[in-house]
Amino acid sequence: MSGGGRRLALLGALLLSVAQHAAAQSRSRAERRAPRASTSLAVRLVDVADDRAYIEPGSSAGLRVGDEVTFAGDRFRITASSSSFAVIVLTGKRVPLGAPGTVSLAANRPDVVDLSPEAPTPLTSFRDEWRRARVPASNQTPKAVPLGMKQQTARSRLLLTDAVYGVLPESGQGKLVGNEVRARLHYEPYSELPFAFDLDLGAQTFAGDDFSARPGAAARQIVRLRELSLTYGTSASFRGALGRLRAASSWVGQVDGLRLEAPLTSGIRVSAFGGAVPQAFTGMFSTAVARFGAELMYQNVQSSLQPRVLAGGYASLFAGALDEKKAYASFDLLPRHARIGGHGELSFFDPGNPWHANSVELTSAALDGDVEVDVFHFGARAELHRPDRSRWLASLLPPEWLCWSSPGNPLGTCLSSNATYLWLVDSGARIGKFSVDLGGQSTFTKGTDATNFGGFANLRWLDLVGKVHLDVGASGFAGSVLRSTAATLSPGISFSDGKGDLSLRYRGALVRYRAALRSSIEHMVGAGLWLAPYEALDFDIEADWIQARGDVSALVAQGVFAWHLGL
Repeated sequence: MSGGGRRLALLGALLLSVAQHAAAQSRSRAERRAPRASTSLAVRLVDVADDRAYIEPGSSAGLRVGDEVTFAGDRFRITASSSSFAVIVLTGKRVPLGAPGTVSLAANRPDVVDLSPEAPTPLTSFRDEWRRARVPASNQTPKAVPLGMKQQTARSRLLLTDAVYGVLPESGQGKLVGNEVRARLHYEPYSELPFAFDLDLGAQTFAGDDFSARPGAAARQIVRLRELSLTYGTSASFRGALGRLRAASSWVGQVDGLRLEAPLTSGIRVSAFGGAVPQAFTGMFSTAVARFGAELMYQNVQSSLQPRVLAGGYASLFAGALDEKKAYASFDLLPRHARIGGHGELSFFDPGNPWHANSVELTSAALDGDVEVDVFHFGARAELHRPDRSRWLASLLPPEWLCWSSPGNPLGTCLSSNATYLWLVDSGARIGKFSVDLGGQSTFTKGTDATNFGGFANLRWLDLVGKVHLDVGASGFAGSVLRSTAATLSPGISFSDGKGDLSLRYRGALVRYRAALRSSIEHMVGAGLWLAPYEALDFDIEADWIQARGDVSALVAQGVFAWHLGL
């Protein structure tokens, strides 16, 4: 074949190949344009996050963005997909986890679905839509602050109270009316200096038939000075207090003297005190008795248990010689939703003491705790006490106040193991507007027949009708002196948006004294009013009429008025 013929044959083969390729592409496009039947694919909802739900399977099964998913008649659009799952927006509707659904795969659907959001509103459309915010300083008028020492009274406060109480028998015999006006002041004059002045002063008046001749009349003070002290320092640094101290330490009461305290480390603090004990009956300054001691405290508020541990001791001087000698320790733990605490006190006595006490004796101990579990709470406490004995107390009190004697000889020899034991338990639940409390307690004194046992149950229902609340209770008590079974009913109503409460109550009790031949019924009808018209002002008035067999009929009333002032 000539060269021209070969070229023509090669050109023809090339044209034939191009024609066959074009025909194949034409057939492929025709097949894609040909209608296909719609199919349905089963899916399952596997997770929900906020308003987005995730379904399986994903794009590997043919799901695409824009496909329609149906769950129990509700339709949603796929907004995103991966090879294993797809995403839909629930638009506030609820679809449970694991719910089955279907996806309709439409025939001839486009390969790509345009879900482009609409163009956002331009920011210029919101111009001047909101007013310009007012600068806080434009309507403030701060006072000029003088240079140098400035007075700061925000931390100063004054509490004024008036407490009235009385017992008015129907017969008029044995009536008693008392009143105490009291002022408590805490004053910090300067912010730069940790200096404070504290005053707690009360004035009491009493009224009654032959009141001055009644037992204990000498101990009823007309003027009571509970505290008058100057303090310098803070609880985080050195602090000293001078004057009449309400409490010399966490374990020792009132003294006229000095207390010093300082931190040893970030969690340990040491304190020491000394001073005279005020005269027992008049409250006046006296040098007859002096107390001195020291205390160590550890506290860690950063720990999950927030432990607080105290250890200390003190002694007293009376008639020129050592009298009281005591050591004590206590602890408190505050785990989440619980609390546990306890204390113990050791007293040291001289050999041959008149109370037949051991040279070292456990005179006080207690362990208590409570825990909350959901709506329930449980608590328990156990205590041991022995009478407080010292030569100073013996000069003021009758012998039977310092120790127990044998039953046949009340003023005879003291018993050596005259401890009183107490235990109590309480439990309850708070469910909505209901609360239920159950509990019991018992006390007994070793070596005597002084025993008591009792239990109680209370139900409280808030908002029974509107703001009406109801309290219902029952109690039982059995002891060496009397037995009593009682029931209480007390409806009440809250008003003035919780700033006031008025309640009525009735208590009926079946009582039998050990020395009586038969039981009697006691009736008590009372009312209580609490009112707080202002944040700094509140008062509470309680009154009960008690009537029992034997012409026992009396009105018992009390009222407390309190006024809080920030200086």
